[in-house]
Amino acid sequence: MNHIKGSFCRIKKSWLSYKSKISYYFKMAETRDYVLIVEDEPDIAEYLADEFNDKGYLVIQSEEFSDAALKADTQKFKLVLSDLRLKTGTGAQLVKHIKANNRHINYDTPIVMISSWLTSEVIHDLESQIDHAFVKPICFEAVANKCIEIMNSL
Repeated sequence: MNHIKGSFCRIKKSWLSYKSKISYYFKMAETRDYVLIVEDEPDIAEYLADEFNDKGYLVIQSEEFSDAALKADTQKFKLVLSDLRLKTGTGAQLVKHIKANNRHINYDTPIVMISSWLTSEVIHDLESQIDHAFVKPICFEAVANKCIEIMNSL
């Protein structure tokens, strides 16, 4: 009987330790800032995510317009970083989706575009709605540092 009681105590102690760790991670997640990276090239998305993670940000990723729009509609981000061309839709559509309604949860969120397809026409069309643009190829660390500079200037 003591053997069973001892096992139960160890399980209970282990569970409480696990529960405490989960609570800690949720609390950390609540206090950290989220960045939405919308990029259809997995390698680029991962390199960018690593840069932001290394600097203490939590990253949510998306590869297409509809998924990114849904995420932007339901969660507040500190920054949105989007490629122009996506698997479906475009980064320009995402910018217009977010900025179309001044009550949108991310209306005031800075938006940074990255693309090898950025033309003067595209930049002119979006310049009042985005905070910065990078033309690929990009230096991942430089992009992350500029984005952090933009976030810190708010």
